Amino acid sequence: MSLQEEFYKGYMIVIDYDECDDAESPREWDNLGTMICWHNNYILGDKNCYKDNTDFLESMLYEVGEAYEGWVGETNAFHPKSFDYATHMTEWRKKYNYDGVWTYQDFERELEEGLGDAQTEALWRIEDHMIILPIYMYEHSGITINTSGFACPWDSGQVGWIYITHEDLKKEFKRKKLSKKLVSQAEDILRQEVDTYDRFLRGEYYKFEIYPCVEEEEDYVWDDDDLVDDGYGFETEEYALSEAMATVDWLLKEKK
Repeated sequence: MSLQEEFYKGYMIVIDYDECDDAESPREWDNLGTMICWHNNYILGDKNCYKDNTDFLESMLYEVGEAYEGWVGETNAFHPKSFDYATHMTEWRKKYNYDGVWTYQDFERELEEGLGDAQTEALWRIEDHMIILPIYMYEHSGITINTSGFACPWDSGQVGWIYITHEDLKKEFKRKKLSKKLVSQAEDILRQEVDTYDRFLRGEYYKFEIYPCVEEEEDYVWDDDDLVDDGYGFETEEYALSEAMATVDWLLKEKK
């Protein structure tokens, strides 16, 4: 049983799953965001040189010119630049309702250990310079990803990030300043890129087949052996259907 059958201008369009094994990864396309992931069993996202999440966060802090100025010690931690750290942390506590006594050494240690408070602090500073969304993965008889997380805590967790810097976003859209509308649009695009990559990981693609069809007594009749055209590797049912309709239009034009 096919997913969808649509009668269109004397043809029956049949939409179904396309079980293709050689589809090109969407991360090879021209994407807005950069997708950085880590996993012991899978190679995911864009190629990167970061060894883990901590390495990525530290590198992003360095890239945006925040908090650090060089490598020191055996822990490969960064030292802060000169700024009013006490005032900065007071602002941070207000923003995140943090009541404990918290020092830079705590931040350094927790960032190295991947703990929440340090990650929150790092992200707060990074988000002043880029749009960044988390990527979560659920693994159970296959894998699926999203930017919102999954209910099951045992088979799911964060595996990476997708981001674009404010400067790159302004260059892409030829803007001198960022607006709330543009930021929201960019976030939607990043989520769409994750959704597209998720379909690739799950092998969820669609195909169309086109057959000559006649309408008889409120029913449609076509021969499965009379295939006139087809198409494969579409990301959504809607995209497959629109391309099939365009193909029918072309076939009719060629008949004239």
